[in-house]
Amino acid sequence: MTEMEFNWLKGPNAFIMAADGILDTDLCATAIEVAKTNYRHLFEKGPTWSGVRPLVKNTNDWTIEGQTLQALKVHAPVLDQLRQEAQLAMHLAISQYIELNEVLWWWPDRSDSGFRLQHYLKGAGYYRTHADGSPWEPMASGGGNPRVLGCIIYLNTVEVGGGTNFPQHNVICPAKAGRIALFPAAWTHQHAGMTPLSS
Repeated sequence: MTEMEFNWLKGPNAFIMAADGILDTDLCATAIEVAKTNYRHLFEKGPTWSGVRPLVKNTNDWTIEGQTLQALKVHAPVLDQLRQEAQLAMHLAISQYIELNEVLWWWPDRSDSGFRLQHYLKGAGYYRTHADGSPWEPMASGGGNPRVLGCIIYLNTVEVGGGTNFPQHNVICPAKAGRIALFPAAWTHQHAGMTPLSS
């Protein structure tokens, strides 16, 4: 495991943080291989808030859930291990994030909304510019708290293309295996999943 690094892309006032060295890259690589082996059982066209819309989001997705694996009779404990370790890594990154943002110290009922693997096909996958949360999200989803932070965990490194573009801040967070990107989920931090060109 490499040393942990927390970098504020475009400085702390842009509120976009990249955390490296928390999630084990060997685990990421193993999980990718296992996911490939079980691809046709697990993955389906990636949805948006308003359903599957290929002109907005062209990915194949799977929500990481142990129950789904059991129902499909897929024995892949490494995928459950990835979910558990990704959750721990995310919470460690969030702890560092809120250290510099005092208003988040009193964030009530902090929880995550689960994990979704997204496969961006080489030369074809993308997710157009969007925001991960909105003030009216609880009304739209029928309850719960609105998202405060968006989180992306990259499982592989993409040398050309890929990554996440934040056009309002003129910054791209490169896709690097094990990296965790954190940013406000609001309309102020619209972002796009860029098409991977090299892998």
